[in-house]
Amino acid sequence: MAEDGSEMNFQALEAEDLQSLASTENQWIIVDFEDEEGNVEEHNPEREDPQLLEEAMEEEKEEKEAGKPRAMLLGCGPVLLGNELLAEVQGFAGLDLAELCQSCLDAFPAVTSAVCVGRVAVLQGAEQGHYLPALTSVIVQNSGQESWPEGTSLRIVAGDPYGFDAMPIGALLPGHAAEITLDLALHIPSATGCRSCWVLVDSQGEPFGPLLALE
Repeated sequence: MAEDGSEMNFQALEAEDLQSLASTENQWIIVDFEDEEGNVEEHNPEREDPQLLEEAMEEEKEEKEAGKPRAMLLGCGPVLLGNELLAEVQGFAGLDLAELCQSCLDAFPAVTSAVCVGRVAVLQGAEQGHYLPALTSVIVQNSGQESWPEGTSLRIVAGDPYGFDAMPIGALLPGHAAEITLDLALHIPSATGCRSCWVLVDSQGEPFGPLLALE
């Protein structure tokens, strides 16, 4: 019944009548989204296109990575030995250890390589507890777009430090290189085939650049 008391008549519609009521062209209106708190969010096509969203995330990642410190190894060795009971095994300085250290490289993307800086043998006659001096050096370059942080240092991350736990490096301008000398006090290893590794770290302790290994 209508409010004025008159009767409302319902007329059956045929299928063709229903089709005639629909528009032949679909029109879509994009509106802003209003959340529960009443804040209006602008329409973002990237939310609807997975490819655009992936590209945007990749660009954001590249921007973040561009500001992080980077380093590459330009050269290393030879190992300078300070005792006749030490001998360098030839052919190992500069050896690529990436495959051997792949799990470490995967875990820390900013660590871009793993290199052996030398292999040293302790000859018979050395006494347990006696320290044997050795020096080795590496040349690293700032391969990033920003200067290294002031708190950059080279730190031991695996194995025996041989008296070389850490060394402050400081800031280094992009494109510039620095020679780092490791002053080591070697001794008879507790096991055969020992390996020690050092890596550059930034002010937050995040590693980057080459992983340097001495065997």
